[in-house]
Amino acid sequence: MFDKVINGYSKPGNKFIEGIAKAFNLPPETVYRAAGILPPLTPKTALIETIDHIISTLPQDDQEDILEYARLRQRLAEQKAQYNVKPNPKTGASETPPP
Repeated sequence: MFDKVINGYSKPGNKFIEGIAKAFNLPPETVYRAAGILPPLTPKTALIETIDHIISTLPQDDQEDILEYARLRQRLAEQKAQYNVKPNPKTGASETPPP
């Protein structure tokens, strides 16, 4: 079956696509998109879909830890924006512009 799909003699079915997704540890939606069955995603949506897939494979406690970390990063980003902290393009270090 694989060679028929690869050579274009047959279209991939759901079982085939889900098997490929499982074999390569990819979200099934990614394989459906690669097969042209689902429309392509924007880069942002693709990133979120990948993050969702990875997190969904983790135990509940780990998922909660990641959510807590994401909230921490969000608060830090808000604080940086509030104080107008921007990274130095040469060093990457955060700098606060002079008043």
